[in-house]
Amino acid sequence: MSVSASIDIKLTVRNGIISKVTLIQKLLDFGWTFNDSGKITYLPIGDEDKFDWQSENISVDMLLMILREKVQRDELLGIVMTWKGTGVGGNILLKKTDELTFCLTINRRTISGSNVTDVNWYLVKLLPAFSQSDSTVESFSYEEHV
Repeated sequence: MSVSASIDIKLTVRNGIISKVTLIQKLLDFGWTFNDSGKITYLPIGDEDKFDWQSENISVDMLLMILREKVQRDELLGIVMTWKGTGVGGNILLKKTDELTFCLTINRRTISGSNVTDVNWYLVKLLPAFSQSDSTVESFSYEEHV
């Protein structure tokens, strides 16, 4: 049986606007990586909501350049991120500069003895990344469909 789980995070940004690439950088700084089985997976420039994910051996600098170009085009940013060396993660989608969706698609952590997502495992690894001097978490919601 397939499970669909996601976390939506809404931020309050102090002193203006924070870029979508900066939000991704906050996750990197906190311990998330672009490692998707040894590759970097992302939505390419011009994807136009087709969700034609690309998985390539590119540098982080190249990915950040692609993401900045997508921001200039006002495109949806989509990247795969995993937590440190765990291989646990998912797809992160950013349309607005103050909202992101984390789809828990890679080695989803569950509560022991069940198929229910251990949402706390994710929250303690996501929310603090955005609770810094220039932003704070305004709200978050979690959905799971079994």
